[in-house]
Amino acid sequence: MNSPVKVIEINFNIFQKNDGTGNFQNTESDKHILLSMVDRLNEIYSSICPTSDPFDWVVELPNNDSRIRFDIGEPGHERIYFYKNDDIYGTSSAYKMKSFVESVDSNRMKQLNIYITEGYFYGRLNENIVVTEGGYGYTSAPTVTFKSKETGYGAKATAQIQNGKVVSITLDNTCKDSNGNPKLCSGSYSGGRESVEVLLTGGDGLGASAKCYVEGGANGYATVPSNSNMKYNNYTVLLHHSTGYRDPALLAHELGHNLFLYHPWENSYCNSSDYLNDVFGNKCPLSTINGWAFDPFAVNGDGITNNLMNYGPGNYTYLSPMQIGIMHRSLSLSSVRKYVKECYSNIPLVITDKQDWDFDIRLYRDIEIKLGGELRVSCNLVIAEQANIILNTGGKLIIDGAVSTNTGNIWQGIIVNNGGILEIVNTDIQNYNITVNSGGTIKFPSNSNVAIINNSIIDVKKYGYVCIDSAADIELRNPLSCINLHDGFYWGVHPFFVGSSNNCVSNVSNINYTGKGSVNFYSSDVYIQNQALFFDEYITGKNISAGTNVTASKPQGNVVIKNGTCVIFEAENETLLHNGFEVELGAEFEVK
Repeated sequence: MNSPVKVIEINFNIFQKNDGTGNFQNTESDKHILLSMVDRLNEIYSSICPTSDPFDWVVELPNNDSRIRFDIGEPGHERIYFYKNDDIYGTSSAYKMKSFVESVDSNRMKQLNIYITEGYFYGRLNENIVVTEGGYGYTSAPTVTFKSKETGYGAKATAQIQNGKVVSITLDNTCKDSNGNPKLCSGSYSGGRESVEVLLTGGDGLGASAKCYVEGGANGYATVPSNSNMKYNNYTVLLHHSTGYRDPALLAHELGHNLFLYHPWENSYCNSSDYLNDVFGNKCPLSTINGWAFDPFAVNGDGITNNLMNYGPGNYTYLSPMQIGIMHRSLSLSSVRKYVKECYSNIPLVITDKQDWDFDIRLYRDIEIKLGGELRVSCNLVIAEQANIILNTGGKLIIDGAVSTNTGNIWQGIIVNNGGILEIVNTDIQNYNITVNSGGTIKFPSNSNVAIINNSIIDVKKYGYVCIDSAADIELRNPLSCINLHDGFYWGVHPFFVGSSNNCVSNVSNINYTGKGSVNFYSSDVYIQNQALFFDEYITGKNISAGTNVTASKPQGNVVIKNGTCVIFEAENETLLHNGFEVELGAEFEVK
């Protein structure tokens, strides 16, 4: 498996009552419970248990490791947050929880949020409906209805009266289960345990009241990520988890949804290109019977399995190689990728055919384009900070989109080697450099609209080729945004690409560029003396000398780089700094 271990950063968000009671507490003992959940979560994903329904042809992953982990923060600085809010304490609404957390600290949206609430989702009414006041004057049973503070419907009940008072309320036994048998009409409700009100109307009496409780329902739920909106905020919700079901396998299951896995007893995979042969064989979907009711190991191939995305006890946590492949794909192609810590594999993606990437993708390794390979990037490519894109003989890259890191930090850049060609159409070159080595070619066609930003540079080495169409629109936005043309470079394209030169300029005066940056050469010696440098500059030359007494042709005097200024010297041969060269505190100076 070529993937590095991908660590997903998570937050725990705990909602308590206004007085701080309810749910997990901000104590060492409760934090230990939560951190133990993360430890077990990582055990489940790092040591995949054997399947109850094996296929002889399936080769399990090396070391049974998914190479996916979850991180809650450094010890002593764990991202466990507590909030006091009566309304949200008992909610099942992820929208309410997400909005509240975002209003407290929007930076918490940078991690995958796990919301822990004492609410219920698609629960039912407990049949123990408590009459709190009997009232008086009832000549007939009042009508019983239920009003949900959040969402819910379907419960039906009948009141019983005695001596003009309501003495009890019982759920009706007139509803049907999936097999058509009678069952209690307990309805389906979401919200807090006491979020459903009992309304008693009619019967000629007054003053009766009752209380009911929500129970059961889902123990949690989660989103699947978006393939189109990379800013989408994914989440998992754990319900009534402090007082009820605490199995870490539930969290592992819900995070499986965050990574684009579905329940195998549903039809999601059965007519899909993602058909999971190593889960279903020829039996899709699997049985809806859960692992608590039947032993998944009793019969091989019966569709009752210990798969993590089924329902079952906490040791039923198998994930197949194809399921794990889907999860890794989601960490490249979907919105959940933004939560992955920076990581890198030194095994490159090698391209030897023609490909057009018109979809957002995050890669965790180098791209190497070889003979016969042509890659057009017309999307947002997110690349690892340690990664390069390398063009070798016969390899071609066309950039007509954005290339950046997940963090916005600097990455290692593009290297064009002998016989490789880079064509830049429409992009911002920011936080990376482009190096064109001997025999490599960089090309700006007539429809180029390119901005080089901040201190990014294009560096064309000796015997490298540069082809800039006179109609190309190039912005060198900042003083350190440069195109550096080393002594011995060539205008045009490498002979390997004869016929693709189009209208290459042969003189810098014909380049259509704007901005504060520069096109730099290395053909002449540069002498700097008796000068204060107040502005950012990128200074190039065959040799560079700076100091008080450099040549007799200029007045002698010190060279001072002033506070707040960034100056870069890059000489083809030597940079000599003499007496009288000074860099003030707060200035930046670099010799390349």
